[in-house]
Amino acid sequence: MNSELKKILLKAKKAVFSNLTGENLSRLKGDGIDLRDIKLYEWGDDVRRINWKATAKSGEILVNSYDEYKQLDIVLVFLASASLNFGSKRLKQDVASEVLAYLLFSSYKNKDRCESIFFGDKVIKSFPPFKEINQVDEIVKEALKRLQK
Repeated sequence: MNSELKKILLKAKKAVFSNLTGENLSRLKGDGIDLRDIKLYEWGDDVRRINWKATAKSGEILVNSYDEYKQLDIVLVFLASASLNFGSKRLKQDVASEVLAYLLFSSYKNKDRCESIFFGDKVIKSFPPFKEINQVDEIVKEALKRLQK
């Protein structure tokens, strides 16, 4: 593993897995298991969600609403062309590889499905959604390899 790859991977891992970044999941109103609140029944609410104990105590029909957390499907499309081989302070290829590493580690941390596609004038290589963290190294290594050609 070359030094540029190691540097990019360590910097991205540190930023993503440190405690400085928030672990905020997207809260959606839906069919999850986390109780959001108990509200008054409105026309169209699911009758299976009626909270019978709260209804009996208050005398009004109350229903439970829940939070739902969804797994995202992410497709990262990486342009591997000679147009990235320039820059004044840093080469655009290094910045692009670093951003790719950040996005891959973030999707791994959030347990999202993340697919990567490299293309130039046509699709060069495709990586299916990964489950193990060492596959991030392979994808970023491929990005650096494609950009050095």
